[in-house]
Amino acid sequence: MDSDRQLKLWYSKYNAKWFGGELPTDTVIYWKPLSADAGKSCPIFEVADGKFEINIDPKHSGTDWAWKLILLHEMAHLKLWKKFPRHQHGKAFQEEMQRLSQAGALKGIW
Repeated sequence: MDSDRQLKLWYSKYNAKWFGGELPTDTVIYWKPLSADAGKSCPIFEVADGKFEINIDPKHSGTDWAWKLILLHEMAHLKLWKKFPRHQHGKAFQEEMQRLSQAGALKGIW
């Protein structure tokens, strides 16, 4: 499946600006309805060795701040993936979100 064009554009922009271009450029990002229990784990998947997919629920598509915040959230997980595979929201993740906030990534969307 190909990435949604708008989501991929923002992923690329955020990757360059907030992650130093370190995240995989071939990550696939698209809108996909999520189940009610999706809140228990984030919708980021390693679909092959070093190949990732991020799903964002289309119910957020009409609210720019919501899907942009979700995208940054998932990108933070992706940054930590090699060191903490399937890591949830512990200390390393909280520190990464704080880094993003202090750098200004969340300004206007949080």
